[in-house]
Amino acid sequence: MRNVFNFLTCFALLVSCVNEDTEINGNLVQQVIYASSESEPEVKNVIDDTSLDITWTSGDAINVFFGASESSRFVTSESGAVAQFKGSIDVVTGGGEGLDDDTSLWGIYPYDADNTCDGTHVTLTLPDVQEAAENTFANGLFPQIARSKNFYMSFYNLCGCFRFSVENPDIKSVKLSGAAGEIIAGKARISMEGVPAVEEILEGETELTMNAPDGGFFKPGVNYYFVLFPTTFSQGLNLTYYKESSYATYTYSKSYVLSRSKISRFANRDSGLTFVNIPLHDWEEGDNIGGEI
Repeated sequence: MRNVFNFLTCFALLVSCVNEDTEINGNLVQQVIYASSESEPEVKNVIDDTSLDITWTSGDAINVFFGASESSRFVTSESGAVAQFKGSIDVVTGGGEGLDDDTSLWGIYPYDADNTCDGTHVTLTLPDVQEAAENTFANGLFPQIARSKNFYMSFYNLCGCFRFSVENPDIKSVKLSGAAGEIIAGKARISMEGVPAVEEILEGETELTMNAPDGGFFKPGVNYYFVLFPTTFSQGLNLTYYKESSYATYTYSKSYVLSRSKISRFANRDSGLTFVNIPLHDWEEGDNIGGEI
């Protein structure tokens, strides 16, 4: 039911000082940052459905923070297993490559202007309505965090994934939730002691929604990916499948753990379910059953 992801990557971030005429400790801060993810360099960002490798794509962006600071945006124009991200940030060095005092360099993928850093934690939001993409998770959805005392940054996975496929050709929307109402998305405060962990939920979401691409239907036999916080589903979980005007729910009734960097597979669980009409008071003609993306 579960398998470990190989979310392994290596990329370079080119960092230059914003105020080029300002000297700090006698050194202009103009530095190349090298970053890897978890282990040997492989790939990142868009997942290959067969190998579970992940690849950078052109236009990817990350937040970079120097301690408690405003975010700097770094972007790559490359695709592949290794990419160079370019941007500018003010940093203070203590000589050589080390950062000054106890200040760390932080990175968050994907970039979001609302991501923040207080010097010891980062805050980000995992959306509860997630875009569908065939045989991968949506670009810019799967978060990774880095924290470094020098200019070599390693990014680590924060979340796990839930992969599903459908058998019926007319499924428009799918919802995932824990039977006990576990929080699986939302705004969270993240610590980074070795690997990232959700330390505090600030605005929690108990249900994930995914609508079929382009307002159509999920394709039978094609895999789609929910991304969620590591979670213990103490009483199991529910997958609810929506057609145009009916729905059916598959229930897994045992305790279930989804860990960081792991993927769970639930294939064609809509098969054999009895679909019932959606009560008229629950929706109106023209509504997007799964909600807005």
